[in-house]
Amino acid sequence: LQMPGGVPVATVALDGAKNTGIQAAQIISTSDKNNGQVDLLQKNNEDEVIEKARKIATALTLFNKRKNAAMKKILVVISSFFIMLCLGSVYAWSLVSTELIFNYGFSSVQSQLVFGLLIAVFPVTMIFAGKYEARIGTRNLAVLSAVFFSAGYLLSGFSNGNFWAILFGVGILTGIGTG
Repeated sequence: LQMPGGVPVATVALDGAKNTGIQAAQIISTSDKNNGQVDLLQKNNEDEVIEKARKIATALTLFNKRKNAAMKKILVVISSFFIMLCLGSVYAWSLVSTELIFNYGFSSVQSQLVFGLLIAVFPVTMIFAGKYEARIGTRNLAVLSAVFFSAGYLLSGFSNGNFWAILFGVGILTGIGTG
C-alpha cells in the first residue's frame, strides 16, 4: 500500500513505540550515511523476534507432549480395564454353561469340556506369549490377544449352538486370546 505524496503516515505500536521509532529512523536516515545503524537495529530486532517465536514453539511442544502423555495414560487405564474384563469372563462360565444346556441342548459334559479346554489352553498359551512379547512388544501382543479372544466368541456366537464350533471358538481361540 502506498499513500499519495503529502499524506502523513503513522505507525502505532501497542505497548511500546519501538516500531514507530524504527520507521522514523528509517525515514530520517534515507539520505544519511548512518543508515547502517538502523539496519543493524532491525537485524537485532529480527533475531529477538525469532528467539521469542522459538520459545513459544518449545512451550507449545512441551504442552502437547504433556497432553499426549496424559491421554496415553488414560488410554492405558481404559485398555487395562477391558483386558481385565475379558480375563474375568472366564470365571463367568457358569452363566454361559447354563444357557448352552437350556437353549442349545448341551450336556453338562459338553459344557464343561468347552470350559476345561479353555482353562487348559490359556495357561499353556501364557508360556509362549511371554516369550513372544519380547519380539513383538506388549501393545502388539495385546492386540493379537484381542483378535483371538474376539474371534473365538464371534465364531461361537454365529455357530447356532454347534458344539464343535463353540469348542473351537471358546475353547481354543478364546483360550489363546486369554493366555
